[in-house]
Amino acid sequence: MNIAALEEKIQQIKSSNPEPTCHYAAKEKTTQDIINAVNGAIDNRYSVCDSPGDCSTLRNQGMLNLGPLLTQEQLDDIDEFLFDKRVYNSHVPYGDGTPRILKESTDHFPFSCYSPADVIACPHLLEVALDSRILGLVSDYLKCLPTLYSMNMWWSVPHPKTGGIKQWHRDYDDFKFLALFIYLRDVDEETGPHVFVRFTHDQQVFADRKNLALDDPAVRSIFPPSPDTTLLASENLFADDINILTGSAGDAYLLDTYGVHKGSERLNKFRLVLWLRYGLHRNGPSMAQIPKPFSLDLVKGKDIDFDPTMQYVTRILLDHNA
Repeated sequence: MNIAALEEKIQQIKSSNPEPTCHYAAKEKTTQDIINAVNGAIDNRYSVCDSPGDCSTLRNQGMLNLGPLLTQEQLDDIDEFLFDKRVYNSHVPYGDGTPRILKESTDHFPFSCYSPADVIACPHLLEVALDSRILGLVSDYLKCLPTLYSMNMWWSVPHPKTGGIKQWHRDYDDFKFLALFIYLRDVDEETGPHVFVRFTHDQQVFADRKNLALDDPAVRSIFPPSPDTTLLASENLFADDINILTGSAGDAYLLDTYGVHKGSERLNKFRLVLWLRYGLHRNGPSMAQIPKPFSLDLVKGKDIDFDPTMQYVTRILLDHNA
């Protein structure tokens, strides 16, 4: 496979509609053109869904409860690895650029985020990201072999300043993408659970309920938040579809976070959460968080076969050409 040629072709496809916020018809066409380019260049052994019911739920609702993905023993390994690691004062790398010990950060800031290198090197996390079941579900949703473009882990703590992620919004990472969230601490309704509005990932459903045309800006634009969009998402049209995603440590959800979502403001104790994000290509957020891939020395000893398929999936995170 010629990845460089594929990346160049995708950039050419995007040149006429460079942002995922473009209007519906253009977004759908660009998405399909990128999918066709990836499928034309790369064979996807995960293209057949082994769990048709789960795949259907994810496609229709924009979310899927995966249940536990990590055991208590694995969670203990993660805690041991993180014990002496520094953090940044944001929910994504790298905040103000100053690495701090965890207590120093959590005493002063609402979020404390680990470096991408530490998250990738952490026990069990990359293995989960590349699990065949997960890649099968993601491949079915994206309709091509995915690009794993972000691995991020952060603490949320009780703090008067909560930030925009605790207000209703959409993510615009890619033309089509999924986020796998794994709770690394027990999360109940008082521990800042993720809140997701089913069906809002589907612009047609959103437009129909609001009685708007698909290309109306109100269909796709819910960020920055406003009283109108809050009402639109939570108190009116989708009131029966608001899901408060609680769970035990190790539990996971797959979400299309183009769908309307937020972090709950009800946060009375520390919460540690991981996301793994999969998209169609090398997108903007991936380059902001990981400007260049890390050496394979970072994952030495992990039981992962980096064959050509896995090299493609992880090419943003890891340098397979060094």
